[in-house]
Amino acid sequence: MKKIKTIFGALIVGFIFFGSSIQLNAQVLFEDFAGMTDSTTTDVSASLDTYMGDPGWTGSKVYQSTGKAKIGTSSAKGYITTPALNLAGNGGNFTIRFKARRWPNDQTQMKVFVNTTEYLVTGLNSTDMNEFTVIASGGTNATTVKFEGFQAANGRFFIDDVEIVQSTDPVL
Repeated sequence: MKKIKTIFGALIVGFIFFGSSIQLNAQVLFEDFAGMTDSTTTDVSASLDTYMGDPGWTGSKVYQSTGKAKIGTSSAKGYITTPALNLAGNGGNFTIRFKARRWPNDQTQMKVFVNTTEYLVTGLNSTDMNEFTVIASGGTNATTVKFEGFQAANGRFFIDDVEIVQSTDPVL
């Protein structure tokens, strides 16, 4: 019994001294696009709830690409937007992680919008799905995150494994 009290006491002391530095780390959304099983030229923007793990996604010029989404065409800028999320915790600060790559010879950058605030993501290549991280702020109880091509002409990109975590520590 004494051992249990000692452990409990140590936990309380640890929380008192280190509790203020504990980082809130709660996954708010994860989408792996597993429902996008084909690779077709049919725009599925109007029926995204059929393909996504959580309902409420919206978009334009969204195509299946065997386990990921292809966004945009050679002449039209596409986008995909999350459902409204409660990201008001942690002072409205959160982390967005996702994998992306560009269509061959298209733009090496894309845009991520948190509500109306724009974040420019650079370094997309045409061969590998690389992970990108956006440290964002301004989260509310009804925040949307929009992933959009950089421009209409040749702004196509692929996206996968979108994760939004209520934390500002990108390694979590």
